Amino acid sequence: MTMENGYHESPNFKEGGSFAGAVSSNTDKPRIILFHKKTLPEIEAETGLDVHLNITPDEVLELFKQNPNEHMTLPDFLIMEKYLFEKFNFHISDWGTKSGQWLNTKSGTRLVHSSWSPVDRKLGVDADALDFRGGVLGVRPSRCFW
Repeated sequence: MTMENGYHESPNFKEGGSFAGAVSSNTDKPRIILFHKKTLPEIEAETGLDVHLNITPDEVLELFKQNPNEHMTLPDFLIMEKYLFEKFNFHISDWGTKSGQWLNTKSGTRLVHSSWSPVDRKLGVDADALDFRGGVLGVRPSRCFW
């Protein structure tokens, strides 16, 4: 799936096998995903939901284990980003608005996250070790139905 100016794949993501090596659960099943179409700070301010900005991948994995149907995978995220850009001409995951997000996808031993870069106008896909902390990354509230 192409993105506006393509993708920026981090060395960590490439080392884990890039898109072909990324492992997401339940992507073989048809599903419906509901999500908030606002920045993560807006979601937190308007709904009181904790978007978990600045937590480590290890902490994110614990959230994913507690609520496995509430988190997007990399394929889900890419479809959402592409749709929103084509339909509404904006990117939901802009790191400039602290809206990059951790995804329920692994790349080797690392956890995948993604965000839109307004600088180079590419969607960045990265994977980081379980002790990494990213201040512009959070967990977008969503619900998945199979």
